[in-house]
Amino acid sequence: MRIREAIAFVAVGGATALSMVPAQNAVASETRQYAVYLSYPAMSNEEGDCKPSNPDSIGILREGLRLQGKSSAEIEQAVDGVQRGDKRPDISMRGKLEGKTVDAYLYPFSVPDSQLSLVQGHVGIGFNLDGKDKPEDFVDPLTGERGVDNQLFRVLGCSRPWRAKIGEAGPYQLGKWEQTFESAPAWLIDISGIDSAENDDDVEVRVLLAKQPLARNALGTALAYLTFTADPITRTAGNVVHGSIKNGRLTTGKFDFYLPSEPQKQAEYGLRDARMRFEFLPDGRLKGIVGGYQDWRPLYITLALRRSVGEQSGSYDTPGHYYAFRKLADAYPDPKTGQNMYISSAYYLEAVPAFIAYPEPSQQLTRAQ
Repeated sequence: MRIREAIAFVAVGGATALSMVPAQNAVASETRQYAVYLSYPAMSNEEGDCKPSNPDSIGILREGLRLQGKSSAEIEQAVDGVQRGDKRPDISMRGKLEGKTVDAYLYPFSVPDSQLSLVQGHVGIGFNLDGKDKPEDFVDPLTGERGVDNQLFRVLGCSRPWRAKIGEAGPYQLGKWEQTFESAPAWLIDISGIDSAENDDDVEVRVLLAKQPLARNALGTALAYLTFTADPITRTAGNVVHGSIKNGRLTTGKFDFYLPSEPQKQAEYGLRDARMRFEFLPDGRLKGIVGGYQDWRPLYITLALRRSVGEQSGSYDTPGHYYAFRKLADAYPDPKTGQNMYISSAYYLEAVPAFIAYPEPSQQLTRAQ
């Protein structure tokens, strides 16, 4: 929940049960535990990668009023009023379906496709999810991996709320995290079996939900070394995966990743064929990437829930993104229609050191083999 950054995991350098070991001095069978304070879509925008840029709030207002049948004079009068500080007109009822006016957020296909600009170029953060190197794929500038699949970046990267350089978050996600920082349950990361934080052939990573929210320190940032109680909800039980550490970078195998979230921030994070990579930072934090294929419908729902206020204050075209999600979705087609229902994605995760208490006996069973 910060207003100027988006998804990243800040690692809480935890140790074993009741002892605290400095994050930079890993010992045999060390466990490090973290609380995530930020998560955001992995952007890697460069100058000139969007031609043209997508419309701002005023452009979205003008088009919404035009679709409502307003005259040019009425549109400019409304724009002048908004620029003077008047209340923004509601542009939700701008769709047309079977001759009737309908809600454009409930029926996004009732509005013409605005043909949003999509990110051009081939620099992108994430993973090669399908094992192929296709013309539309990216090269990850951090790892050099080719064939990187991150169509979510192409969809969001030309709209102001998400546009950001490598390692940075756009204002939209920062604002959403800031709003729920001290109310939504925290995300937790548990990395066990660490023999060396530099090179280790086998470690285990768990991602789970806490029963408590994060707290702030005196500087207003995430407070480290808090103890969180793990929530034994069934849907996060599969967030367990093995990985290895090479030259200080932890990379996992594939697994299905799920975390619930707040509808106003993002409806849920559900990634199929997911992978993660993390780096242990000198100050004890954890920062990394989770990537995989996610159902694009919850992404659209998150935007639609903000309705006209979200579109105009956030400068994003909600029905336009509906069409873009559909066009760029690249996995798991619907067996009846052939429409791809999942889109390749990558998110930064940032976390601070923390401790995790496992109250349920089932949570303390032998870790995944």
